[in-house]
Parts: sequence; structure tokens; C-alpha cells
Amino acid sequence: MDRTPVTLEGKAADYAFAIAFAVLGLVPLIAFLREGGALALAQLEALASMPLAFLACYSFVIRSPAKVPAYTDEILVPLLSYLSPLLLLNLTLLVPASHSDPWLALLFLPGLMIALLSFVALRRSFAVLPSIRGIVTTGPYRWVRHPLYLGEVIYVMGMMLLAYNLLSWLIYLICIVLMLLRIQMEERKLLTQEEYREYARNVRYRMLPYVY
Repeated sequence: MDRTPVTLEGKAADYAFAIAFAVLGLVPLIAFLREGGALALAQLEALASMPLAFLACYSFVIRSPAKVPAYTDEILVPLLSYLSPLLLLNLTLLVPASHSDPWLALLFLPGLMIALLSFVALRRSFAVLPSIRGIVTTGPYRWVRHPLYLGEVIYVMGMMLLAYNLLSWLIYLICIVLMLLRIQMEERKLLTQEEYREYARNVRYRMLPYVY
């Protein structure tokens, strides 16, 4: 099968993606300010998408060039996987919430901490599409191979519980399915590297120790 490498490489493309995610991060803030700063639970949930967007913005700016590129048939699933949590956290601005469990929302704290530590460990190896920009084995990557996704799953669920409806749960489940597919796509590429194969032998679990 003929596979074409993604041509959106280089710092110019990285800066363009950084600007796009910065704009995505500003959308809930603009919506909040337009409402006069009244902090309803749905608005707080939307504001919670800002760290994800701005961390992506920062990571695009500093990341290294790809040593092994992504291909055009590897775009759709990772892109949907990355954008669907942002949609979920802004959903109740469009579709009114019918439920709220604010105490359970405290789950977002460990999720945010895991995600932040993962971003710090990744540094210049961050990628949205399956590519190789360096093998990271430090920080939370000492315990599971994809701690950033674990942190995102916990963080997004916690913030979703502030204000949610049945559609929220459906999109959340879609987020998880897309993330699992994205992990498989990434690992197919990463396992072509001996360094990663050795790492995978030492760190057995992808996201959750003794489970997956």
C-alpha cells in the first residue's frame, strides 16, 4: 500500500498549530467574558479545557523535528482523539446539562497532575500524530508507557462531572475508544525502535498498572 508522509513538518507548521490551539484555548474564556463573568458550572467546565489547549500550544512551539514521520492515513484518529476532549468540556455551553456531581469533579486534580508531569517529561518529544521525536522513559513514563493519556482520561472525566448529560457520556466513551486506537497506532511505530522495545519490556503497562 502506498503511504504518503505528512508534509506539515517544520517549525512554520508547528507555529501554525500552536496558534490554532491558542485560539481554541481562548474560546471558552471569550464565552465566559461575554456572559459578564458569571461562573456557572458549565462555564467552569469549559474553562477547564484551556490548560489542554495551551499545553498543546507550548509543546508545538518547543518540540523536536520528527525522526520518523507520520503518514496521511494516520491523521484522522489522533486528530479526533485530541480534539474530542476539548469538544466535551465545551459541550454544555451548547447543550444544557441535566446533571452535576461537583464533589466527584475533584477527580480532575490527580488527572491534571499526571498530565502536567507527563508534559514536563515529554518536553520536545510531544506529538499529536504517530511519529517518533525521541523515546521518553523518565517521570511518569517510568511506571506506564502512556501516562499523559491516563491523566487526560481522569482530568476530563472529573471536569465533565461538574455539568453533564447523556451526550457527554457518549462523547466521553468515544474519547476513550479513540485514545485506545491512537495508542495502538503510536506503538506500532514506536516498536520499530529497539530502544522502545527494550523500554516496553521493562514497562509492561500502557496506561494503568496491572490493568492495561
